[in-house]
Amino acid sequence: MNQLASVDYLVQEKTLYLSELGNGDIRLLRLKESGKLSWRKILSAKGTVIDLAVDWLSGNIYWIDSENPHINVASSKGQYSTVLFSNNLSHPTCVALHPPTAIMCFVDLGSQDGGGRGSSINCASMDGIRRKVLWQKSQVPVGLTFSDSGTRVYWADTGRGLIESIQQDGSRYRVDRKGIQGLNLFTYGQSMMFWTTIDDAQITKVWYSKAELSENRWFQVDLKIVDLKVYSKLSQQGAYPDKTHSTLALGKLEAGKRVTPKAAQPLQAAKPPTLDMWVQKRRIILSEKH
Repeated sequence: MNQLASVDYLVQEKTLYLSELGNGDIRLLRLKESGKLSWRKILSAKGTVIDLAVDWLSGNIYWIDSENPHINVASSKGQYSTVLFSNNLSHPTCVALHPPTAIMCFVDLGSQDGGGRGSSINCASMDGIRRKVLWQKSQVPVGLTFSDSGTRVYWADTGRGLIESIQQDGSRYRVDRKGIQGLNLFTYGQSMMFWTTIDDAQITKVWYSKAELSENRWFQVDLKIVDLKVYSKLSQQGAYPDKTHSTLALGKLEAGKRVTPKAAQPLQAAKPPTLDMWVQKRRIILSEKH
């Protein structure tokens, strides 16, 4: 395996989706009941797949590649590949999904020559309609992530050393952390924030904190971290919203093929984990050693 570019994980199916630098393939790695690992190529894109996200209800795969300023989607088997967004996109870098609300958001870094649009965070229904600009004042947004309820969006601005968030309707913007030196990656899950920093000595630290508290903790790693994600069974439970929300069905009508939601359990209440429990029990995706 070459260096990872992006990953996503389906907890219930114990399936990892990944892409690699210099390779346009999206591949699937599944842990079978026998304990054996199963590899399979799902699809091939142009250039490197720099970011991907899987709708854990339908199996649809959303991705951005390095060759075209598009956001693409295909079925769980890599069929019926469709360009979902191409207009008014300059440099998309990140896509995030919240299947229970059928909403997706993505980052566009804008024009790279300094003469055009700056960066923006956009949101839309997962079928591509009702697109809107959510925020335009960050320099380099990374790690775009939904809150557990889907009502709030979090990200880090590596250009200004900030962690920021805003309601999905564009209200109640706030700075959650500021003055972070060497800010690199970010993610959010179950009321916890995680981010990484790299200092002048190239030492990497992983930081974590409850979103509502000012206390930050960290630990040092001797790994090159290429993507940072948090997963749990609780975060991937739920069902599609009612018919007033739009989801995406992919397939050829004449063939009668559609991507339909898989059965999912209703949301259940859970006691919030402590900081120490998070380090021990939640998954942080790390890459190979230096």
